[in-house]
Amino acid sequence: PVNAAFNDEVMSMDQSFLKIILENHILKNKIVLSQLYNGQRLETLSGKFLRVFVYRTALCIENACLIRGSKEGSNGALHLMKTLISPAESSMFQILVKNGAFKIFLLLMEAAGLTDLLKQEGDFTLFAPTD
Repeated sequence: PVNAAFNDEVMSMDQSFLKIILENHILKNKIVLSQLYNGQRLETLSGKFLRVFVYRTALCIENACLIRGSKEGSNGALHLMKTLISPAESSMFQILVKNGAFKIFLLLMEAAGLTDLLKQEGDFTLFAPTD
């Protein structure tokens, strides 16, 4: 990320949380700009996966978009970002509970013994009807 992405909130973060955020900015492999495509999943040093979104006027990694000026070095590629890539802060279970409109769905998930699935780490898509 460019220097403007590092505001006071970021600079005062707990060191362990800051490490998690920064590890989201380092991939296991060298990927140049021309290799990025919509829907692509990129593995970070920490083993998490980030998704690429390609729009008409922007290329984004999760919630952070690239700016012009990508560079290729002998040992890697550097892509400039407008903002930090933030990790998801809540599990699917926490999101559904907090929303409040999925009580029936959550009761059915519990009855089926699937509640733990919504709490675990992973990369899945959920289609949940509201009450």
